[in-house]
Amino acid sequence: MRHRRRPRTVFGRALIKAELIAGTPRIRRIPFWSRDAIDRLVDRRLRDTVQTACKHVPWYRDRVAEGALNPDSIQSASDLEDWPTVGLHQLHHEPLSMLSDQWKREECIEILSSGSSGHRKTIYLEPNAFLANALGQGRHAQIANNVVGHAPLKRRLTMAPLVSNQQRLRLMYGDWLALRPSRHSMIARVNVFASFEEKLAEINRVKPDVIGGVTGVVSNFFMGVLDHGVDCHRPRLLNVSVEGFPREHRERIEKELGIPALVAYASVEVPKLGFECEERNGYHIHEDFCVVRIVDDDNHDLADGKTGRVIVTNLINRATMLINYDQGDKGCITHEPCPCGRTFPRIFLSSTKETPLLEAPNGRVVHHADLLRPIVAAPEFVRLQVVVESPDHWRLLIESKDPEVSKAWIDTITDPLKEWTEGTVRLDVEFTRDFEMSPISGKQSPVIIREKQ
Repeated sequence: MRHRRRPRTVFGRALIKAELIAGTPRIRRIPFWSRDAIDRLVDRRLRDTVQTACKHVPWYRDRVAEGALNPDSIQSASDLEDWPTVGLHQLHHEPLSMLSDQWKREECIEILSSGSSGHRKTIYLEPNAFLANALGQGRHAQIANNVVGHAPLKRRLTMAPLVSNQQRLRLMYGDWLALRPSRHSMIARVNVFASFEEKLAEINRVKPDVIGGVTGVVSNFFMGVLDHGVDCHRPRLLNVSVEGFPREHRERIEKELGIPALVAYASVEVPKLGFECEERNGYHIHEDFCVVRIVDDDNHDLADGKTGRVIVTNLINRATMLINYDQGDKGCITHEPCPCGRTFPRIFLSSTKETPLLEAPNGRVVHHADLLRPIVAAPEFVRLQVVVESPDHWRLLIESKDPEVSKAWIDTITDPLKEWTEGTVRLDVEFTRDFEMSPISGKQSPVIIREKQ
């Protein structure tokens, strides 16, 4: 494992940037390789992943010592059926058990996320992995140009929190690559807490070619444009992820506003899971970045076209190492040829870890994860649930390891929320372990809406 260090000179950053530029043509060609060539690449990376995890990751190493796991038994992706799955429990309760001893925590980027579970998850991303993910963006750029034409996509706008994991990664890329917006490209930002009118004004001012950010917020904004019939600049492309983008929203935005969308399938555990091609019919799996399996409730592999649980193995990250991780989604895979000519199989998702957006009576909309950002790093924090009893009455249920200590930061979460809702919502904060069950899924969803907002 090559231990990269943050470059301290312009020359060092230039070398890394040149390496990424040189690798872009290859990263674009790999999806078109023959099936045999892709299988050889995947199997080689999988064997290396398994051997590394069993030597350096406590969770796997302990089970090898107990005789429960044999790394030599994994020679190809089909052998993963005999290995145990891991899930949220490991990343929530014992994240260091999944961290390789080849990397110190301070050498990694610590990604804290509540995801769609309401539980805090901790992922450590090492430099090779986040640079590989930067290289993977070359695939998306190529497809985006093919979808909207080859005129440069110069102006970009993101609807995102002022502080987010993506923002931290962007800053890290800047540290490593000296990436700075040039006069030919700009990235504007609209806070997710901004009102509809504020978002509209900024979009009409910037006139972006591409809009991305928190998918649910982007989707909800353009549905508002349709509902209100307002005059809004129309970008050439929406760059979003699958969670929070209902099919009905996409169809209306593309048909009635004429704005195409490119949707990615990603997670904090595996940032490069799947991507849409020019056909936009399913997500081609980034097979050189991950192994994706579809299994039944007994963890047995399912045939093409059969719907089951999505289990992923990250082939890139050598810090937090995840083999057979339960993604929490359901879908099916097909190896049928795609008209785009790419050999990578496609995954079709039937359900993802989606949760409803929160909408205040004043019309502002936010994702529940954005409420967590001020407190998710607090050592006492465990999880949060928002119960919308009525549009103007929300209960915030918080599980904390030390409720007495946590009471000191109640204002940290409620003050921005009160400002955002402009006093239109009564907030009740409760410290409890007894979270409520969703009447729809039967699970402990982080957002429960009793009365339609």
